[in-house]
Amino acid sequence: MRLLSIIFVCTMIVGCSSDSSDDLAVLLASNPGSGLTYSSIADDMRECAPDLGSSAITLWEDGDNGWSGHVTYGVLKKHFDSTSGSESIYATVLLVDETLSAVVENMSLSAWESQGEWSGGGWDVTHELVDGNVTLPSIFGGGVVSDFENYLTISGTVDESQYDSYFHYKQAGDDGIEKILYRFENAVDNECGAIYATRNSSTEDITVWIASHKAPGAIPADGSVHENDEFRCLLYFEGNIEAQSFKFKLKTDAATGWAFWGGGSTASDDDYIAVRGTDEADSQTYANDGGGVTDDSADTTYVVLTFGDMKDDAYDGGGYPKNGTAANLAAETDSSVGYIDLGDENCLYADIAAVQAFKYPEEKSELGFADN
Repeated sequence: MRLLSIIFVCTMIVGCSSDSSDDLAVLLASNPGSGLTYSSIADDMRECAPDLGSSAITLWEDGDNGWSGHVTYGVLKKHFDSTSGSESIYATVLLVDETLSAVVENMSLSAWESQGEWSGGGWDVTHELVDGNVTLPSIFGGGVVSDFENYLTISGTVDESQYDSYFHYKQAGDDGIEKILYRFENAVDNECGAIYATRNSSTEDITVWIASHKAPGAIPADGSVHENDEFRCLLYFEGNIEAQSFKFKLKTDAATGWAFWGGGSTASDDDYIAVRGTDEADSQTYANDGGGVTDDSADTTYVVLTFGDMKDDAYDGGGYPKNGTAANLAAETDSSVGYIDLGDENCLYADIAAVQAFKYPEEKSELGFADN
């Protein structure tokens, strides 16, 4: 049985893990002689989506094409490279993986099955067995999850910064669905994040919500000059580990609002991936209104390419990127274009209203933390 590995947020290259679990199914496994082991959330994402962490840094033939899979700060390299920093789809997940791995691997099975306080791996932990309703952060819709079983508060240091974390967990159990809710805050650096992830052990489907907020105080007024040292992001990701397919949608406060969505398959180098985006997603900076996106727009840009092309340092772009007009999308012959065509069954956006409703978190309170 594969272990969960989602979200919002990894190093290299399209790797995979093969941990299994008989006792605590999917995220946690009993490791005879040394307690529990933790299976990376990022690894399950990599089973479905690309990670270009080891790709060569080159350019498509025009010399400065930001959509090349190999341009250092290009679109594909930025989001599908686990070494590229905060805008990687793997960034937040890697931080969570690091923390949970250190905590879980210093925790005995008996400690997991009982309540108490303990320290290990550089972390101070309080563990509670729970059986009650937990309301998700509003950025994830604010719904209620009624079947979490474990709750840990975790305090410790990562890269010399103090992090306080809050971890709810439900093992797969009879319904085969594993759930994780993880929130963290680094108050000194004005940083907080949240992940809500599920995995169905029967279907191999995974979903992950990832939200990040790194900024002091209230969001700047609409139209303000962009603050480059701030970062607000919302990512939703779906994948199937068996099929090695994925789809996603992402919104950040970069430029005049950065919207990016698509999907495809990494099952073989011949399988296709389609992605589409715009750095003018909003009507003005910090408006967070999706007002810059239409379904027949030269302002959105897209790429359709194979998984092999994405990793090929000699690939010349194949005529992409193209403007996201209805005519261009209709002329595409590969079915992967459905991942970027609003209203298609494979696209996570049903229409323009859905694009506009997908907003990055403007305040920490949307992730369940007090605003400054």
